[in-house]
Amino acid sequence: MTLLSTRNKREDLQQILFIVLILTIMVGGTLWIPFNLYYRMMPSMMP
Repeated sequence: MTLLSTRNKREDLQQILFIVLILTIMVGGTLWIPFNLYYRMMPSMMP
């Protein structure tokens, strides 16, 4: 419990920003894969 009370706000902000970065990468990758597959599988784009 003493470790939680001694952390400063800058460390908390860095952790929150890191979590937001990781979540953004995960969500972006999750959305990118189906859109990329759809683009590659469109019959109208076939030669």
